[in-house]
Amino acid sequence: MEGTIRSGIVRLGIAPNADAARIDVASRTDAGVSARRNVLTVTSPLAGPAFLRAINGTAEDIFFNAAREIDEPFRVRSATHRVYRYYLPGNERRIHRLEEGALLLGSSVDARTFGRGLPAERASLRPIEPIRVQAAVRGIWIEVRAPSFVWGMVRKIVGGLLMWESGSLSSEKLQAAARGKERLSLPLAPPDALVLWEVGHLGPWEFKFERVRRHQLRYRLESTRRADARVHVLDALVAPDGERPSEADTITDPASLLSSARAKRLV
Repeated sequence: MEGTIRSGIVRLGIAPNADAARIDVASRTDAGVSARRNVLTVTSPLAGPAFLRAINGTAEDIFFNAAREIDEPFRVRSATHRVYRYYLPGNERRIHRLEEGALLLGSSVDARTFGRGLPAERASLRPIEPIRVQAAVRGIWIEVRAPSFVWGMVRKIVGGLLMWESGSLSSEKLQAAARGKERLSLPLAPPDALVLWEVGHLGPWEFKFERVRRHQLRYRLESTRRADARVHVLDALVAPDGERPSEADTITDPASLLSSARAKRLV
């Protein structure tokens, strides 16, 4: 995504070159992870409204909704918090079960187990807020909020919770790993169900862009059409012969369809 933005900024004349743009992003995600709301800084001679109109031409699947002018000392990576949500199929019973597992992790996790590529000599505890598990369209969200994350941290947290839920990881081992008393090799949950949900910054936005450009609108409509088609094809494949899925079993909410299509959206 960042590479697409860099090339688009130069192509659209927002900055003379990528170095002059001095792009910095609040959160970088693994390949395959979607972003509902991220924040970046760009150096450009364009004023706020003109800047927003121009940068929305970067790519069809990237949407910029707001901007503000900042002083030179501002650093976007000093965001107050980041929030990720991971989607899983499930119902109220599964929510209660995963909430029980989330309580075992507590208020911090050892990034050696719940992260990737960190030295193994000693524990590296990273603070997290209490993990929330809540209902979503045809499933549930696992929400993880923290000041910052290391590479793969949310996917490892979800992977650990799923192992615990299945019974292949004991409560004692999960707690010991979170506290840094034992290092485990946990699986990475697949990236396509993970969404960077929010990045927190102090200060209000000065300029808003509430329209959708033509290429973005085409992308949204086509993504919705493809997602809707996939849902009906899958329903047809798994339904017994002669049975037709009811209207209640199909996704009709455009927001959920766009989410299924992994539409990226930046603020």
